[in-house]
Amino acid sequence: MRDYLDDLERQNKEIAQRSAEPQPANTEIRDEDKSRLYWLRKNIWKSIKNFAGKNKVLATILFLVGLYVLFVSRAAYQPLILLVRRYLLLVLLFIGVSWWVSKKFGKSRLRGKLGIGLLYLGFCAFLWFFGKGIYEYVRLYTHFQKLDKVELTELPQTQFERIQPLNSMRTLVKQELLTDTESATDPRFNRRSDGTYDFSMAVGPSPRYKVQQASKNMYKVISVSATDPAPDFSAKNQYDAEFNIGEFLLFGKRTSIAVGKRLGPIQYFNYQPSEVFFIEKGDGDWAQVVSLIQWKGWFIPRPVFGGVMVIDEYEKEGFDGTLERIFLGKGTFYSPEEIQDIPYLKGQNLVPEMVTTFTANSFRFQEGFLAPLPGYHEGDVRIPALKADQNKMPFVAFFDFDKDPYDDKLYHYYGLEPFDKDKQALNTSLFLAGDGTGKVLYIDHAERKDAYIGSSTVSSKIIESRKNYDWEKNYPVEFRPYMREVDGEKRFFWLSTVVTKVDDSGQGFIGGSIPEVTLTDARISQVVWLDKGNLPKPEAWDRQLKDELGGYWSPGQIQNNEQEEGIEERLTNTSETEERSSTQTTTLPDGFAETFVYPILSQDFEAVKSMVTPTFNPLIFQFVESNEADPTKKIHRLLSPTNIAEREFSYNWVDENKLDVIFDTSAENTDVESVVVLRYQKEEDTFKLYDIQAAG
Repeated sequence: MRDYLDDLERQNKEIAQRSAEPQPANTEIRDEDKSRLYWLRKNIWKSIKNFAGKNKVLATILFLVGLYVLFVSRAAYQPLILLVRRYLLLVLLFIGVSWWVSKKFGKSRLRGKLGIGLLYLGFCAFLWFFGKGIYEYVRLYTHFQKLDKVELTELPQTQFERIQPLNSMRTLVKQELLTDTESATDPRFNRRSDGTYDFSMAVGPSPRYKVQQASKNMYKVISVSATDPAPDFSAKNQYDAEFNIGEFLLFGKRTSIAVGKRLGPIQYFNYQPSEVFFIEKGDGDWAQVVSLIQWKGWFIPRPVFGGVMVIDEYEKEGFDGTLERIFLGKGTFYSPEEIQDIPYLKGQNLVPEMVTTFTANSFRFQEGFLAPLPGYHEGDVRIPALKADQNKMPFVAFFDFDKDPYDDKLYHYYGLEPFDKDKQALNTSLFLAGDGTGKVLYIDHAERKDAYIGSSTVSSKIIESRKNYDWEKNYPVEFRPYMREVDGEKRFFWLSTVVTKVDDSGQGFIGGSIPEVTLTDARISQVVWLDKGNLPKPEAWDRQLKDELGGYWSPGQIQNNEQEEGIEERLTNTSETEERSSTQTTTLPDGFAETFVYPILSQDFEAVKSMVTPTFNPLIFQFVESNEADPTKKIHRLLSPTNIAEREFSYNWVDENKLDVIFDTSAENTDVESVVVLRYQKEEDTFKLYDIQAAG
């Protein structure tokens, strides 16, 4: 017993002595403090080591196969990697918060775990519902600040107008050319080697037949004139051009896969293949050109034009060529700067629509960081969504900047409108170079007070212009810009084609062998239906515009003193005109008739009609016959844009800030005489309609 007590006392002394000595910090984590994720990872790795140790040959084969699949299939999962890359900041934020919660959650008591869990759920819900929106908001603002923007002082002019809509071309190709086992790529508007402009597309095996997709190549290019009213798909516009890489082919022969493999290590995490074009290099040679999107920036990357990958026509490849295609893909990379040194690429339509659309959306910040804020939207704009139209903005067109130092070439055009969909005026025109070079050109129509209608409202204007047309089966589409110098002044029109539905869904339509084409004046909203005989001769379009709209642009003035005196005498029958003490003048403000009189009666006709009420002005009803069932009908008839536009007018300055425009609205073949007076008041630098008077 004594020996036992002596040993116990000695052990206690040793423990006390060790406790008094300084101990090194214990940096090891006890097993009970390690997370489940740690043990899961440890057990998986232990199982793999055990399996590899017992089956060395099989493990080696599986490792090599896995490495092969990862390398050869890298283009297939690249979109997932780029998705993480695009939202890297949100991903890092989510991982960081999740790691912090996992650390705190295990050490907390029940009440603490409940609180942490609720906070974490709230954080996840916030990221899900608002994270992407906030991220895109900041991304767009950052992009807008980095743009090299130039505001144009005058309109450019369009050339090489395409007549058939894109979706009409798709439908016509299916109807007139393709066999059951063939499909054609999307038609692209581009320049040929001879300087003409065509719709070009390639033909290959139909996606419906997988065996043909796996065994055949893309074997033909179709290129038809875009400026001709009737597309010609005959043999003279079909070219033998074979590509063993294509949009309709399978596995490594698919364009997106082959180009994805061709990207270098850095490009792999920053570039993605986008749209495919078939462009003539010259001497009958064609190239498949794949545009690239570059995600520029680390934590908030934004899409910009990254250049192109060019794939030449197929030449029989040996075994080494096949291995190269399987492992390294196919294509030659050209940066945006290098494109300017390659004649067949310079000035072409190459930029992905995703890039230019992102740039157009960034113009929502024209009025500052808060402009697109929900509930505010001061100066906010939108890209109009055109109903029943398969070709959304941008519209690709050739623009000639004759007096500005910018290249004349293909541009992506966006006509931005106010954010409120009920407001359909043209706010801003954007011109983004199709080859991805140069500055961002724009015209702020709202700031210039151009009073142009936007593309959203053109369809209704066309339908109104021919109400007896069969609009159940037909409808206007693709309201693209047409800018020309007509009658000594650059003018803005919307060019549109009337198409016919060919299926019940309305997704397929054609413009007809010789389509109906309209031009709508963006300022006065008048529609001109081009004569079919003029369609092959663009120079005749401007003559027809001048003939039909010249009266709207340069309205006549009544100079007959006797007629003016008669009008003045009739006006004295109203109490308002008795107070008038001014004298007749011979000068109108510059552009007054073009800017105020006719636009008000055409663009804002409904607003003008709303003024014709007894509450607004009882005097206007004095001259209406007593047997008129609805007094407003006659006023509406007299004030209609067509009625007013056909009549000359006189004018009278009430004082230096008030102006009366007097129309003789006497009915023809009757003894009834009447006049309508539009009364304008000057406010700052403009005139506003504030009253309508009538006498008869």
